[in-house]
Amino acid sequence: MRLLLLINTIVLVIFSILLGRFSLDFLSLKKESRVLSPSKELEYANLLLSKGLKSLGAQELENYIKKAPLTERELSKICYRLGNIYMDLYNYKQALKYFYKAEFLNKNAEFKEELNQKIVACLENLGMSQQAKYELKTRASLNLPKEKSPIIARIGEKVITEQEINQALDSLPPYQRKYFEGERKIDFIRSYIAKEIISDKAKRLGLDREPDFLKNVEEYKKEVLFQKMVEKELKEKLKVSPEELKIYYDSNKENYWEKVKAKVSYLSFSKKEEEQKILEEIKEGKVQELKEWIYQGSSYIPQLGESSQAVEEIFSKKKGEITSPVKIGDKFYIFRIEDIVPSRIKSFEEVKDILEQDYRFKKKREIINSMLEEALEEEEVEIFYQEDKKDEPKSDS
Repeated sequence: MRLLLLINTIVLVIFSILLGRFSLDFLSLKKESRVLSPSKELEYANLLLSKGLKSLGAQELENYIKKAPLTERELSKICYRLGNIYMDLYNYKQALKYFYKAEFLNKNAEFKEELNQKIVACLENLGMSQQAKYELKTRASLNLPKEKSPIIARIGEKVITEQEINQALDSLPPYQRKYFEGERKIDFIRSYIAKEIISDKAKRLGLDREPDFLKNVEEYKKEVLFQKMVEKELKEKLKVSPEELKIYYDSNKENYWEKVKAKVSYLSFSKKEEEQKILEEIKEGKVQELKEWIYQGSSYIPQLGESSQAVEEIFSKKKGEITSPVKIGDKFYIFRIEDIVPSRIKSFEEVKDILEQDYRFKKKREIINSMLEEALEEEEVEIFYQEDKKDEPKSDS
């Protein structure tokens, strides 16, 4: 009896052990079935990143590198990618961790130069200015200019080359660039260096992470990207052929009228009693010639000044006739009409240059408008804005 009881107990224990093992295996299989494979993990990480979910995407990439059987070179690329993601998230500490790991795994990576720059940038943004300067000094690829160009200044270990200064000058509007020519160039160099120092200090203080700064940067990026897209469209589509110009000219001739113009000669005098003497001299041909043409509708006489009265008097006469005295400033003038040219449409050859400018401007505007319309049609755009209607006056009934 005791033996039978003992056998039953042993059987029950063995059955319990087997049942427990089966349950554990089942749960383990169930858990494994919910875990993504490395390839799926990478695919999912890329999906999250494409949706702008950088923080979640970075987490999935971190899971991926824990599972995937990567070579050191492959792992270095993923670490560099993670560093860039965390840098975009302004998590410079985490970015630095992955940049250093990327460098450790592959010291001669194809992205070595960019990596060097980003390590220094992260250190600056973390307020580790001395460490950043040390890194800058020891990383030769950062300390040497890409092209041989004379070094004209140094900020600690950072060099400023003549090429860098000239590029900055070239980016200025023409009138500003002209101002800094010659002896004033040193003023521009000093200003440029001062801005570099102040900008670096602002980064160390974290001003580049403040919301209003980031918003302004984002708006500026949008504007620059828009302009780049416009430039691309114009480069592809803004072509002007001689045939197009001729068609445009024929359709818009009325825009290229030349007004009635007069060529005159004159004499001036200060006292009214000199009028008769001056008239005689003009009739004898003792006159001063006005080299420039006077156009009808203008109020200005070249070399003499403003006088709508004088212009009206001139165009009231015919060729060879003499005007009445007209006062301009502190003198009296009498004009003789040497020639009158009626209004006309200028020929194609005469207006070819300005015609091309007008046509290019028109076509440019059409291309940009078309680009904006296409952009609105490409996406599901709904605009809910309604212009406020002013209260219309009620009519008397």
